[in-house]
Amino acid sequence: MATVGDLTSTVDTEDAEELIIQLLRSKQSALSEYELYSLAYRLALRHSLDHRVFLSYIDCGALTTDQKYSLSFALNLSREEHASLWNSLLRSDLLGPTEMYQRNLAQPFSLQRLYSSKVQGHATFFTYLQMALQDFTRKVLLLKTDDRFVLAVFIRGMFPWDEDPEVNENVVVCSFLPHTSGNFSSYRPCTSGYRLYCSSTNLQLYNKHRADSFVFLTRPPKASGAEVAMSVALQKISNKVRQNVGRVHREPITGIELHVVSNRDRISHQLFDLWFEHVPTETRVRRFDREIRSYTLNDLSAIDWSSTEEPQPRHIRDLFQKKLMVNEFTSRLSDTTPEQWRDIVQFALMYHAEEEVFWIFAFVISQPLPLRRESVMGLMESHPPLVFSLLKKYPPDETENVLLPETKAFERSILHNLIRSANGLSLATLVALEKLSGTIAHLSADVYFDLLMQTALSVRAPQVVQEVLFVLNDSRATLPDIPPEQKYGNKFALGIAFDRAEEAADECPCNEDGRPRKQRTAPVKTTMQPVPENPLQVKVPIRVDSRTPIRLHSHVRLQAVSEAEKTATVEVPVLDGVVVQSMKGEMTIELQHPPPPEMERMDWNMYNAGSIATSKAMMDALIRLLMEKDECCRYHHLITGEASSEAFPAVIPGPVAEFTYGQDLNESQIEAIKSCEAPLSLIWGPPGTGKTTVVVQILLKLLQSSQEKPKILMTASTHNAVDNVLERFVKENNEGHYLRDEQILRVATDVSKVNKDLQGFTIDARVGGDMNENNRLFKQAQKRLEDATLVFTTCAGAGLGILRKSDFDIALIDEASQITEPCALIPLVKGTQRAILVGDQ
Repeated sequence: MATVGDLTSTVDTEDAEELIIQLLRSKQSALSEYELYSLAYRLALRHSLDHRVFLSYIDCGALTTDQKYSLSFALNLSREEHASLWNSLLRSDLLGPTEMYQRNLAQPFSLQRLYSSKVQGHATFFTYLQMALQDFTRKVLLLKTDDRFVLAVFIRGMFPWDEDPEVNENVVVCSFLPHTSGNFSSYRPCTSGYRLYCSSTNLQLYNKHRADSFVFLTRPPKASGAEVAMSVALQKISNKVRQNVGRVHREPITGIELHVVSNRDRISHQLFDLWFEHVPTETRVRRFDREIRSYTLNDLSAIDWSSTEEPQPRHIRDLFQKKLMVNEFTSRLSDTTPEQWRDIVQFALMYHAEEEVFWIFAFVISQPLPLRRESVMGLMESHPPLVFSLLKKYPPDETENVLLPETKAFERSILHNLIRSANGLSLATLVALEKLSGTIAHLSADVYFDLLMQTALSVRAPQVVQEVLFVLNDSRATLPDIPPEQKYGNKFALGIAFDRAEEAADECPCNEDGRPRKQRTAPVKTTMQPVPENPLQVKVPIRVDSRTPIRLHSHVRLQAVSEAEKTATVEVPVLDGVVVQSMKGEMTIELQHPPPPEMERMDWNMYNAGSIATSKAMMDALIRLLMEKDECCRYHHLITGEASSEAFPAVIPGPVAEFTYGQDLNESQIEAIKSCEAPLSLIWGPPGTGKTTVVVQILLKLLQSSQEKPKILMTASTHNAVDNVLERFVKENNEGHYLRDEQILRVATDVSKVNKDLQGFTIDARVGGDMNENNRLFKQAQKRLEDATLVFTTCAGAGLGILRKSDFDIALIDEASQITEPCALIPLVKGTQRAILVGDQ
């Protein structure tokens, strides 16, 4: 039997190369692909030929994974050559991962790189081009002019050299713009009549006539300094490509690659041919649907009163089937029960029978005294302008500017609904508030502060919100001999409300009518679904891929974008609300105003107006300080200026252990540490004087100075400041072992803002998950918090989440000069007996 040596003993090197190529191009089936290449490899070694050249002829798809890796090792292939066993484009010097992803080129079909200008140089390009055109039926030509533009030419079939045969639909041109924002990867298949001419100096792809050239490559004059130049008719690809690239005329080519598919790889041929079955059309699908629905207003005339499927109750038919005059309508209301009044009002509101709504309310408040509390308050909640009807019936005392005894029990509801009416009825609202200044002056702190906060959350027009806040404040200022603690509370509550209103105006600017202005960032488009248990709560679906800052506790403004059909101009509703629950794909919003009855059939734009979390925490802290006093803050009189009947000791008594001060501390630092024994300490120090060192030493002293370790809340203005103290304390604790690790806790509503090296101390890490997304972990988190001795968080964070209802013995605030006084109150009113504030000017 003849051996390889017998067959090649008389063959010279040139004939051996031709023999190998013929062998690899043959259609024999006696040998496997691996055996065939092994034979070619031995023949190449015998004649000192570069075996890597012949890798392009191999059907890599017929090799097993084991065979590919063994060949890669045996042949000592480079990373690029190894990648070519799967897809040589994966190691292309011209296309990156993003470009290949855009055109699905990164899939594992066997393209092998035949030529690269980076390896073989530009001078040999046309030689390898001839090889690709005549030896391979599937090839890709990549041409790069600069970092902004790469052109790919997919060619199917073998074509003669130095002729111009018709290629018709067998050539596809694809452009890539790697450094352009957006996806401008454009695809352009050639059509019937296209021709391809290739020679030793030129390549031209043209449509029927040479003058109608699509792609043209040539060797330019030596004086140009380029070895290969290219011209492309970019308008044939797309106008967007032409606008972004400009003109490509005899531009020097900086990089060229030729990738081919083995003629033996049938599977890769089929995958390659998918490029030629592409339909040359492009449809852009928006991530968000921008089509706006229209809706039809509910109308009494559209009701089928004779329907048996959904029959209307008799009392509804009697009142609304025919248009009645006010006397007749009131007369028929006399036959209804108090339980039916709310249903009647809801029906009237559903079908926009506003006049009848006021007739019903006038009938209810005209009943014998005392007024029905639930009925009156419920109707005003459903339609806030009804409050003016109540004040008309029972006008305030003009001397004292207070409500009459008949309506005294409704004072909170009346003021609440006056503010809810301010957007559309601002003048009447301001007049009514002035006439009720006496009532406002005697409100309890919690009710008054709630009105301030509601104003900031529900009144949108900048001028109106300022006027309402000033009227409320002036009403409180008219009282003679106002106690210091009330002055203190009124002052800071007004500041919190103004700050919240200004933040909302910055995040979602509104015009003089209280309608959101056009913003640079498009609002979220959504719909609303009612929550049956609460008429002022709605479910709002949110796409999980939408980029919105709206989160839990966000103040939002919802503006209808749908237009009513077959009706005169309808006022576009705008609603304020607060996100009270946030889940993936859905939010629950507590509305400040009643929604329109057609809300489910309408599309809405949802604008972010900032978070109320910090504002609410500050207002809650202020209310607690004024209402609970000693119970929440033993030194409250030092803050508010209220006279105290208790002789407050300068130093809190208790068993004190000896504390050793560090040798590296100076006298002023030691004095500052000693001051922590007072009920309220203010430690001042310029930058660079070692305040953080003092804070850590104070923590150590507090832990060592009592037999029973106090529960300490360590806060600061920012997460970085909190982490800085925690990091220093942990270092000291590792040396002195003052607390076990489980007694140290870092609490943050957003764990990503915590230093990664300290995230092991977070409450989420301790319970093994996000307690906000897993309710079962919440009880574990509460237990961890109860067992902790030292808790680190921000000042604002002390009033949020799991810390909202937790109390502590001692509060310590670092960088206190960087926060407002109301923000500092958040940790101070948590039942503390002692507080230390550290900061600079």
